[in-house]
This record gives sequence, structure tokens and C-alpha cells, in this order.
Amino acid sequence: MSIIRITEGEYRTEIEGGWTVFTDEFEAYAGTVSHFTAERETMFGIPDKAPKFIDNAYIPAVLINEGSDILYDIKNKDNHYWNLSVLLEENFRKPIVKQLKFKTPDPIIPVRFNIVKGNNLANDKDGGHITAKVYNSKGNKIETQVFKDLNYGGHFDFSWDKTKDIFQIQFFADDNDDFFNGGFENVLCGIFEIYKSDCQVCGEWEIIASVVPQYKYEGYQTDCHVATHAQLKSMGYKEGFPRYQISKAIRDKNKNFIKLEYNKEEFIKGGNYIKQALKQEIPVTVGIDNHQQITPGNPDLTTDHFVVIVGMGTDEKGNYFNFYDNADRDVGTSSQNKLYCVCKENKLEGHADPESGYLKGSVYTITSIRTSIKI
Repeated sequence: MSIIRITEGEYRTEIEGGWTVFTDEFEAYAGTVSHFTAERETMFGIPDKAPKFIDNAYIPAVLINEGSDILYDIKNKDNHYWNLSVLLEENFRKPIVKQLKFKTPDPIIPVRFNIVKGNNLANDKDGGHITAKVYNSKGNKIETQVFKDLNYGGHFDFSWDKTKDIFQIQFFADDNDDFFNGGFENVLCGIFEIYKSDCQVCGEWEIIASVVPQYKYEGYQTDCHVATHAQLKSMGYKEGFPRYQISKAIRDKNKNFIKLEYNKEEFIKGGNYIKQALKQEIPVTVGIDNHQQITPGNPDLTTDHFVVIVGMGTDEKGNYFNFYDNADRDVGTSSQNKLYCVCKENKLEGHADPESGYLKGSVYTITSIRTSIKI
């Protein structure tokens, strides 16, 4: 810390109690006379040691409010700990890694953080500032926010914008005094991050609103596949190659259904293709299995239906893709048409809106993902 004060005329500082300055070098110069005086005596020498903390230091610890069971859950990452500032007491210095898992599809979530005294010797009474340094999933700092004049026992709300790929927030404390601020600044006093699945599809998940406006919805004419072709065409695309067969029905010699088999490699490639396409505002046609019988005309003996993926999001059940179901004119564009990423089983599965009249209540499982190419 550097303190420079330039004044004209006379400058006087009156201090009740004691005033102790510890520094590596001290220089004073006066053009005529300089006085250091005390009622008893004036001493020049080497003090025993500098105190570890100056009494008015601002040394907080930032803790997340874990009482919100509606907006998010807090998961402890077992056997993983942060190393915060050595100025914090031991019980705050190495906290277990806490990760947020959001439970609402809202794009912006208010997350409350509480301020507590991080060291019993740091007795600041007028508060300080907390700087939030925000990093994305690639480790790049994307923004900085400052929350001012926060006292021990106070709190602040951070608006966690899920559309910005925010992965981690690091909090640093500074005193709000302009002069003699306690001697400590930029104190790392808290780190929190978003929960990330190990799944190669779900590990990085964004919120993307529908890339197809509702007014461009193409309803059922002759069959569902004709309708999805029309839907892609309305946005300037058509089906192309490659295609990703992520699930296939296993049948006996009489073509009776036995089970669905899932292909992990195709699941990863196809799921990531959809994500990249949506980022570029490109809709994607997918095949759907929704009953065990064979639907004529589909050579994979699995696909029964076709829908168009138009967006993606997150809710209390997990990460999902939104789709337009062109077979249902009433709720075909509903935001409740969702196909969830079921990582452990390498599948994408869900339901149409509960109000859908098309095969009401059927489970929709993606069978194939078709690349969209520009017309």
C-alpha cells in the first residue's frame, strides 16, 4: 500500500489512543523544523514485531445462502477444497468446493451470498467492498462486479446469468476506507462454481430460446416427416448428412421388439452437433421412437415419428432440448415439449406437452439425428 499526501499550509492529524506505523522504509523531510513529541518521551528504535492484524482490518468470508430449495441445490464436491487467503481463520481458509445446480428454467437466477467475519482480530466497523471476478467454463474472465459497503453480517445478491456460460465466481475483499484501510486488500474470501456433469454432452449446457419463431410453425399435412421438412425449409435448411443413429430397436427373428440399444459414440457426436447447431440458430430434425411396433417406411425398424429441435434449457429434472411437434397443431410449439439428456444411459428422452393430443403420454426417445444443411 502507498500513502502520498500533498498539502499546502499546515496539516495536522490528531489521533486518540496510539498510532503505530510499520514499514520497510520511512523518510520524512521538512524545509525548516520537524517535531515528533510525546508527553512522556519520544523513542526511535526497532519494535518487537508487527502485529499480524491491524484492529480495523476488513477480512470477511463470503458464504452462499443454502436455504433456497426452489431456485438451486448446493452440492459438495467430495474431497475437493479451495485454498483461500491465509488471512482467513483456519475454519474459513480451506472450504469444501460447493457447486450450484439450478432447479428452474429461468435464465437469470438471484443467488444470495452472506458476509461473515473471517478473522476474529479483524474488527472493521464500517464495512468494505467485495469484488466478484466471473469466469466461464474455459477459464476466461468474462466480467467483474463490485458490491460496495458491505458489513459483517450483511449480504448481497449476485444475478447468475445462465446465458453467459458462467462457471466460477471468485470473491475478493477490500476495505472501503480511503486512509489507513487496515493494511489488507484483494483478499480472496470465497469461490463458488456451477455444477458440471462429467457427461460429454451435458458437461457444458446453455440456455437457448427457440431458434424458430412460432409464427413459422409448420403443421401436419400428410405425415410428420413431410411437416418437419417444411419446418426446416421455412428457416432455409434441409436434411443432410452425416446422420447419427443414437438408438436402435433390437428385435427377434419375427421382428418382435426386445429392447432399445443405445450407441454412446453416436450419442456424444449427435448431442454435441445439436448444441452447436442451436448456437448458430439452426433447427435440427430428429427421429423418434414412441411405441414398440414397427412404423412402415422407416428402414431402421425403430423410428416412428419426426420432430424438430429448436432450443435447449435446464429445469429441476435436468438438461433438455425443446422441440416443435409438427403433428400437433394445438401445442406443437409448447415450451413443455422436452427431450432430456439421460447421460448414464446415453439417450435423449422425454415427452410432448401433457395437453398434446398426438399419442398422449407417449415416451419420446430420439433414434436418429439428421444434419441440417443450408438450402
